[in-house]
Amino acid sequence: LGKAYVPLDFSKGLPPLRFATLVGSGDPRVKYVPAGYYLPNLPVYRDSGPSKKVFGMNHQVARLEGVMRPMGDVVIHPSQRNINKEDFSNFVVTHENAHGVGPRISERNLASPIRGALEEAKADQEGIASLPLAVQNGLMTKEEADKTCIAMFYGLLRGLSYGMSDAHGIGAFLEFTTHYQMGGIVEKGGYYMANFNNGAIYKA
Repeated sequence: LGKAYVPLDFSKGLPPLRFATLVGSGDPRVKYVPAGYYLPNLPVYRDSGPSKKVFGMNHQVARLEGVMRPMGDVVIHPSQRNINKEDFSNFVVTHENAHGVGPRISERNLASPIRGALEEAKADQEGIASLPLAVQNGLMTKEEADKTCIAMFYGLLRGLSYGMSDAHGIGAFLEFTTHYQMGGIVEKGGYYMANFNNGAIYKA
């Protein structure tokens, strides 16, 4: 695929993913607040490998219980309101791993106004597309993979609330409409559902 797709080499350092309790700022009810950070957040460290993706586990739980679940439960079918913090954490990890796949930002020939939105949408969908392989390799069960998809669904609804002035909002709009048009998200009884028939949610 070319040198732009060569993954970072983490063989000489600590594992690239770390999980911690962090103190941050911002109100995720009204704007995007990260639940993960590259630390140290300096390009020289990120490009050479020592930088780690640090996940704020307390931030993730607060985001799920304080924002995503109350919002999603209004429109998601009752049969799919059974995700927990582990399901959301699984989704966050697949999303962040997918950010590291493909050319670096500086090497992408994309229109800058939508570059961030496309990157966020790519991370969501590439992360979801990796789940069947994780099941195949025994890293998770099919039930866990399906619930990770539902966690993504909750996340899309949260993203839509940011509007079209935010990269996450634009990305969520692109994803939701595409899933709906291709059958990955369907309506039932006045609610939306992730469609697992023939793996539709994974293929949309």
